Amino acid sequence: MKSDYDNELARKRIKYCAAGFIFFLFGYYLASIIGTLSGPSIIQESWVDQSIKFISWSILIYFSYYIFLFFGYLTLPGVGLPQLWISLWLSSIIAWTYFIVFPTSLPRPGPDMMGPWESLYKLLYYFDLPTNCTPSLHCCFALLISLAHFQEKSKHHVFIMVWCLSIMISTMSTKQHYAIDVATGILLALVCWPVTGILCQKLKERKMWPYTNQ
Repeated sequence: MKSDYDNELARKRIKYCAAGFIFFLFGYYLASIIGTLSGPSIIQESWVDQSIKFISWSILIYFSYYIFLFFGYLTLPGVGLPQLWISLWLSSIIAWTYFIVFPTSLPRPGPDMMGPWESLYKLLYYFDLPTNCTPSLHCCFALLISLAHFQEKSKHHVFIMVWCLSIMISTMSTKQHYAIDVATGILLALVCWPVTGILCQKLKERKMWPYTNQ
């Protein structure tokens, strides 16, 4: 039977998740629109990108990212939530700034390459402008969630890690991102996670750390 603390934590998870998602969409699309108007530079394929072929069905893995986000966030032990929350917002603000100042784009596959998955690609292209490429927030967010589960030794951490890796590969096999986008997304996560860890440690020392009761 769930305690009052568990029920309160669950309500806070859902409330913060919904509010965060709305604010993230606002910032993401605002940065995308500004980047489009300022004229993005086209990313050139590297030898890595040329060696990774377009795999149309990997759009399914790419779209699973959105399930991954909610699953990873909602199943993370409560003590790890504040650091994850702060790291997601810190990386978002850095990425949005880069999207506006240094907008990038890349060519997308045509309908003749999509096969039976054409409707999913059209849905993706309708909602996601091809300008917020570098860094890849898909890769950054997926890695941050994986790091949070690994740090808290959650029972899902191995599954989360494998899923994270699959999503990263799918960003390149769907040609939504190039290797430079993935690399910078990973780098952004690896910078933000320890920085927010130091911040959260300071909060703990000052007894300002929420969700400590498990």
